[in-house]
Amino acid sequence: MNFKNICIENFGGITHLETIPKRVNVIIGPNGHGKTTFLKAVKYGLVGSQTRSELIKDGACAAEVSLDIDAYSIRSINNSKGASVYLNGKKTTRKSIVELLQAEYGGTKEAMQFLTSSEVFEKASSSEFTEFLLNSGFIPLNLDIETLLRLVKETEVIDESIEEELKGNFPAMPDKFSLDHIQEINDYYSGKIKAEKKEIERLSSIISSVDGIDTTSIREPKTIKKEYELLIADEATIKAYEEITVKRSTALEKLKKLQETYDKYTVTKPNPAEKISAEKVIEQMDSEIKKSIKFISTLNANNSMLEKQLSRLSSNCCPLSEKISCTQDKTEVIEEINTTISGNKDQIELLEQDKEIYEDQLKKAQEVLEAYRNQEKAYTEKINLLKQIDVVKTSIPSAVERPDLDASEIARKKSVLADELALANRIEAANNEKANLISHENDFSKYSILERITSKKGNVKGKILKLLLGRLVKSINDMAAEACPQLTLDLNINSNGNVIIQCKTPSGTQDYGDLSTGEKLLVQFLVMTQINQLSGFKLLVMDNLDKLDEANFEKMLDFLSQPAVAEYYDHVFVATVNHTEFEDVLGKFSDINVINV
Repeated sequence: MNFKNICIENFGGITHLETIPKRVNVIIGPNGHGKTTFLKAVKYGLVGSQTRSELIKDGACAAEVSLDIDAYSIRSINNSKGASVYLNGKKTTRKSIVELLQAEYGGTKEAMQFLTSSEVFEKASSSEFTEFLLNSGFIPLNLDIETLLRLVKETEVIDESIEEELKGNFPAMPDKFSLDHIQEINDYYSGKIKAEKKEIERLSSIISSVDGIDTTSIREPKTIKKEYELLIADEATIKAYEEITVKRSTALEKLKKLQETYDKYTVTKPNPAEKISAEKVIEQMDSEIKKSIKFISTLNANNSMLEKQLSRLSSNCCPLSEKISCTQDKTEVIEEINTTISGNKDQIELLEQDKEIYEDQLKKAQEVLEAYRNQEKAYTEKINLLKQIDVVKTSIPSAVERPDLDASEIARKKSVLADELALANRIEAANNEKANLISHENDFSKYSILERITSKKGNVKGKILKLLLGRLVKSINDMAAEACPQLTLDLNINSNGNVIIQCKTPSGTQDYGDLSTGEKLLVQFLVMTQINQLSGFKLLVMDNLDKLDEANFEKMLDFLSQPAVAEYYDHVFVATVNHTEFEDVLGKFSDINVINV
């Protein structure tokens, strides 16, 4: 990964910074002037892992980082609209950039979020260093089930059930798994422990609820239930008697009312002949009345016509023309017409009299028919009542003898038996749950062992650490034999399960904290280099150099400039506070790029 150019605009506290990196680069400047910001900007340009509040310089609209790496130009911009990234001038995604860098240069995404020496060695004297080695992701650690079981058996005596449980929850050979998977399994067993503990508490509560009770006098639940069922049967007998009594009383009362209503009906069955006769008379009279009305109407019309003729005959006008006077004698004709009119009137009077007779007969016949219908309706109601009476009579239950049972006494006995049954059930449940309790206690014990085995604080963690450290120490010392043969590094685990760094030098074995500044730098280089080797990343950042004197600063630069170091890194970045004497030292190295911030 060869950086050809780095350009930073309005990132954090940096307004503008552009540099053409060399293999060794020294970032120099006062505290708080942007050394760390420069490194964050490079990290952001690679993987984009910064929050927006850390990116944009106060007062600026956008932050921009451009990295020219070999044939690639990566431009990262962050403004009020969000983040965007461009590859060789074309907009793309951060994921695509990371995948490209991984494919081209190797290493993980975590590795490209490069570690600085201060980030690693500030933890060197604490338990955090142990967690860092195990969980940083920079050092790949893949285990298989056989290795895990071997490490477990070195620290624990486990039975077949524990081994089978582990095999069931981890990938089978030859598949590998990481520490993250071990933690997932640990979380699973922690959950099982909580569930088992809760169930044990529940079962223990059931069992302890009968402690101190004399169980010898308590009958079996099935015996109590039989007696209880007999009382329920007696209650049912009383209830049935009461229901029958109420039903019989209700039916008798209803029968009484129906009978009283029936007795009020004196009506007899009507004679159908009366109906037929009345309907016949009605039909005849209706016909006669219509005839009379029609005949009367005809006679009245005739009289009206004759009266008009009579009126014309009474004048002297000629029937043919009013202008012609008629002198013919009309007396005979007038008398004839008057006679006809008088006869018609007499006949009309007779017809009116007949019509009145017909109407009277019609009314009487209608009254007879109405009386028949009322009688028929009343008789039908009487018959229906009789049918209802028959139905009620058949539904009246037979009288039963009152049972010789006391409902209140039955209720009292039931209450006593219910209490006895509840206690008997509790005792039976407690006895039944004892076996369950033992089973769950065994499961709790098993899951506790499994949780301890897979715990970060368990002994297996130490074994995994030793496995990891063994690989790491061998690689570091192989490298140290070439770069600085006078130093041998050792990583051990103390009684607290934490990693401690020790070094063997010509003056003896010393802890990391007791080493000289120069020796610490050498150890930092070796450890950082090996971590980067394992992660596949060829970028070294040394940044805790503020206490370095001029001589050691020069030695460090001379060491980093050696061809042997060049085999490990494409670029080395050294961050330090500027001192006048440091500037003098830097003047001696023409192949070192100085970045002033």
